[in-house]
Amino acid sequence: GKYLAIGTPTDIFVWDLVTLELHVTLSGHGWRGADGWLGMIRSLVFAPQSHLLVSVGWDDTTRLWNIDSGSQVRRLNVCCSASFTPDGRYLVTAGDGVIRVWGIP
Repeated sequence: GKYLAIGTPTDIFVWDLVTLELHVTLSGHGWRGADGWLGMIRSLVFAPQSHLLVSVGWDDTTRLWNIDSGSQVRRLNVCCSASFTPDGRYLVTAGDGVIRVWGIP
């Protein structure tokens, strides 16, 4: 891939691996903490062959981002895990004992 995404307790940083420059900073997940830890991002996954990124947060939300515009495309009130289908047409989330398939806008 061309990009590297890193989640921190406050933001998601997307780096361009060709230019070695920061491409975009994404913010939106809320803090969550318990037993002495604080966190915001659980996982980050790029869509195949597009400029979409999905983030799963400890705030019980899954968010779809356009890394070119830096905008949040969709917020889903589901958590635990998310991945794109190999063709990138669908987002699959799993959590609370339910698997959901979402069309990509």
